[in-house]
Formats: sequence, C-alpha cells, structure tokens
Amino acid sequence: FTPGSKYDYSDSDNVILGLMDEAVTKGTYDAALEHFVTTPLGLSKTILPSNSALSTPYLHGYGLTAGEEPEDVSMFLNPGLAWASGGMLSTPKQLNTFMRAYASGRFSNAATRKSQLTFVPGGSGPPGPGTNSSGLGIFRYATSCGTVYGHTGNFPGYTIFAASNPKGTRSVDVIVNTQLQDKPGNKPYEALRAAEGLGVCAAMRS
Repeated sequence: FTPGSKYDYSDSDNVILGLMDEAVTKGTYDAALEHFVTTPLGLSKTILPSNSALSTPYLHGYGLTAGEEPEDVSMFLNPGLAWASGGMLSTPKQLNTFMRAYASGRFSNAATRKSQLTFVPGGSGPPGPGTNSSGLGIFRYATSCGTVYGHTGNFPGYTIFAASNPKGTRSVDVIVNTQLQDKPGNKPYEALRAAEGLGVCAAMRS
C-alpha cells in the first residue's frame, strides 16, 4: 500500500528503529534504553535480558496443545531475542509507569508528538480493544469508555495489553499467561479483548 496511508504490524520495522537508534547515539540500544527511559523513570526492574533466566517471583507462561497438559514455557526462549521489537522484561507496576510517561509525551517534544499522534488505519499485533489505529510507535484504542494510547504484544507463554489516557493519569495493563493469536473464531482471544475493554473502563473511572 502507499506509504503513510495505513499500517500493518511487523517486528522488522521495530528492529530497524533500534539500529537507527544505535546509529544516532553511537552506542548500544541497551545503553540508550537505560539513559533515556529506565533510569529517568526509576524502572529498576525493567530490563532487556541477555538470557532466558527469570528472577523469582515471576508470572509463569504456558504453551497450550489440545488434549495435553499445559507446558510451562516461561524460560523456553530469551525474550531479549526480540530486541527492539518488544524484548523487555518488567513488572505490571513499572509497565504502568512507563506507559503513562510514553503516552503523555514525556519522551518527545511538541513537533515529534504531533507527528507520532497522526493516526492511520491499522492495529497492533495482536489488535487491542475497541477500534484500533496506528501512530508512530504507538497505537490508539477508541473504546466505549474513552480513548487510550498504548501497545499490545505476545510471545510464547504471554499476551499483553498496556495503555494510558493521553494525559498519563490513568493506565491499565492486562496480561494472560499464554500466547493468543487473533485468528477468526478464537474465543479465548476474543475474551481477552473483552477483558482489555473492561480494564480500560475500570481505569478511566478510577
């Protein structure tokens, strides 16, 4: 499609941005995350891991196969392999802290934020609640309880949705401990989207 007319999610575009980041900062992506994001926000438990080991306690993630017992895949793969395409580990509380700062524009100037919040048709992968549209590195979810900015993602054992209102005063994250795909007729995934919508409503009313 014509560039800029709509959006289709791909991990590779985020990896390319990570490489661009390293070219501009003349350092590593890890160092940039620490300097610009985790240290200023006090996110001491938010990391880009170098291996698959998890510190206890942690949310166990499971792989599901019909007719078999759920398999614990929490340490099956190193999340850091996803790198700039969602390879971070964090806690629900620190994820909320980050999303409030990110959605409210703390990391960008006015001109950059205006460009970032110019939305086109397209959803995150997998889609989040309500009507999805895509900005630059952020998604808009228009729900019956209001509009929030955020992101979704999944990885073996996990599916997540995190978002905040534009002012960064209300936020929500919803995490399930299995990987769900947005396939037609996938009832668990549709139940997750409904739960995400309820989470937005609860956050906006609190």
